[in-house]
Amino acid sequence: MMKTATKKSFSQYRNIIFKGRASAVNGKFEIECILPKDINYQLGNGRISVYAHNATTDAAGHFDRLPIGGSSNTAVNDDQAPEMTLYMNDEEFVFGGITDANPKLLIKLADDNGINITGNSIGHDITARITGPDYDEEVVLNEYYTAAPNNYRQGEVSYPLSKLAPGVYKVTAKAWDIANNSVEGETEFRVVETRNEKLHRVYNYPNPFTDNTEFSFEHDLAGLDVEIELKIYTINGRLVKSVSERRIAEGYRISMFEWDAREDYGSNLASGVYVYQITMTAPNEGLRRDSGYQKMVKI
Repeated sequence: MMKTATKKSFSQYRNIIFKGRASAVNGKFEIECILPKDINYQLGNGRISVYAHNATTDAAGHFDRLPIGGSSNTAVNDDQAPEMTLYMNDEEFVFGGITDANPKLLIKLADDNGINITGNSIGHDITARITGPDYDEEVVLNEYYTAAPNNYRQGEVSYPLSKLAPGVYKVTAKAWDIANNSVEGETEFRVVETRNEKLHRVYNYPNPFTDNTEFSFEHDLAGLDVEIELKIYTINGRLVKSVSERRIAEGYRISMFEWDAREDYGSNLASGVYVYQITMTAPNEGLRRDSGYQKMVKI
């Protein structure tokens, strides 16, 4: 006997209207948001999907009879564009900073009424175009956006990139708020060969300085247990200050060592030219990075 195929129909929830997080207190939580102009105005049932967890327990559930659609007589009066800031990996990143071959694009967004992620209207998506050596891609990032905990007015996109060749890359992003005002932003980053022996973009600010200055640098040892050492010398080579600390290197940029222009024994140093060197080691990995000798001026 020959079996005949039967057709089955199913429904699918395609567009996310809002995705956010909330803190539960005594087992209860509350989430607030404003629906965007780009929803489908024909009434229908939407779905709320919920996932919750604490240190020991996970829970999940959904409700699929939430009426969505129609229009309101109290529409939001909004002609202000959202705010946008772009980073790579974390908020310590600065324009032109370094990453490895597998960085994460981080886009921070804020708007008084919320960000549009529905994808219902052509051209109203959160997008990013990434260009670089033999690389040119535009991606839609709606599903990668999540509102901040207990705050629909701001949130972030977190989008992973992978297997990028060494070189300079440019990111141009665009996003819309729920009233269809748009914002654009851009940044650049440089993918470097991993495990090179130098620290990058080493500087102190301010320079020249009077009372204090802070040291920053970029590195390729993200995620490792590292020891960082700063040594400051006079122009004649006398060591006047030595500082070290141990930490887990979160991200690829470190700002540290706010120096008060005093030597190890507390004396205030005279005006003049000084030289410093920063070294960064990962003892468990047998790795060492060096800034070389950098010059600064106390006035």
